[in-house]
Amino acid sequence: MDKNSEVILFIFKNRRWPQEFIINKFSHYYKTEKIFISDIIEKNNREIIKFINQTIKKNNISAVIFEGDHISIFNFNFIKSIKGTKKGILLFDDFMYHDINLLTAQACDFVLTGCPHSSIKFKKMGHNSLFIPIESDGNIFKKYDNIEKKIDVLFFGDQNKYRKDYIDYIRKNGINLKTVSIEDKENPKHEDLVKLINESKIVINFSRAEFLKKKYLKSHIYKNYYQFKGRLYQTGLCGTACVTEYSPSHSLIFNENELISFKSKEECINILKKTLSDKKILEFYANNLYKKCIELEDKNYIKKIKKLIDADKVNLNITNKFPFWYKFIFIKQRIWLRFRKEKFLPFFKEIFDIIFSNQKNLFIETLLFSLYSVSYSFAFLIKYPFKKIKKVLIR
Repeated sequence: MDKNSEVILFIFKNRRWPQEFIINKFSHYYKTEKIFISDIIEKNNREIIKFINQTIKKNNISAVIFEGDHISIFNFNFIKSIKGTKKGILLFDDFMYHDINLLTAQACDFVLTGCPHSSIKFKKMGHNSLFIPIESDGNIFKKYDNIEKKIDVLFFGDQNKYRKDYIDYIRKNGINLKTVSIEDKENPKHEDLVKLINESKIVINFSRAEFLKKKYLKSHIYKNYYQFKGRLYQTGLCGTACVTEYSPSHSLIFNENELISFKSKEECINILKKTLSDKKILEFYANNLYKKCIELEDKNYIKKIKKLIDADKVNLNITNKFPFWYKFIFIKQRIWLRFRKEKFLPFFKEIFDIIFSNQKNLFIETLLFSLYSVSYSFAFLIKYPFKKIKKVLIR
């Protein structure tokens, strides 16, 4: 089959930064189309599903991939209603949303996830799943020859309280560390960041992350978790060594000769000082990481992704009975998205479908969903005229 003869349709919730990398990655083999739900949210769910199905037929789509995580309108029933093509779900933060994603993924043929440990969890449940490195575009992140390594240690990314404690501690121990955050002038352009990585002897990575959606998760027990970050392969593709905070996912992709890990501030300082003081050690880890990350680079990795998409679907023992909490959070999202738009007809079209469409719910669930919808309707009717008056006054 000729390159770019197949068409992938991406269904994104709204415009976000990772999508550039995703589209570029798949463009190495596929033609790509995309739909942003935020652009068509004035339609109700039924109309959106119809629009997607028409797009699939019109463009001869070979697979459609839905953006997962961060609760939207893409639940099991929504994806199941999409016809005529293979379907997959793309996950960025599955650790926070795994219980939700696991139910939604039952409507899919395959799962792509930005965490290798997450991929294993889906495989254990019988899904066709693959780890997908997100920011691994070799046309952006690449090694420059004969560039001077004048920065000892670089950290790029957001500085939360936890990371700042580490950064302050590293500096107090006499190590020259440069930080670049999204607010800095150097970071907006990819080429500026790539140049900084190339100029650095070591990039430091922090794996610890905190839960965001506590009301959907069991995070009242665990305050944080250890994430697999794209910073690892961004650094490796630039030919720079990486010293990283421990995450159990790292060993699924990298070995001990490619990535150096620490579990405490003291261990971090010892590793940084030892590595910076020995050029041979520095080059050893930088070269090994580079070789590994070339395997993860888009032009090479797309072959694995295509193999997954082309694979026969695994027959899962799917149940059509879903827990109340799963149904309710998607009902809330369907209503909230239209409520926020403040459009009269789209809002009440969705309310009508929630109350009267047959979703195979229990009687008590139908009653509760209807009462919730009616209460939001009253809130909308109270709010709507005041918004209209405000717009008139502004004019």
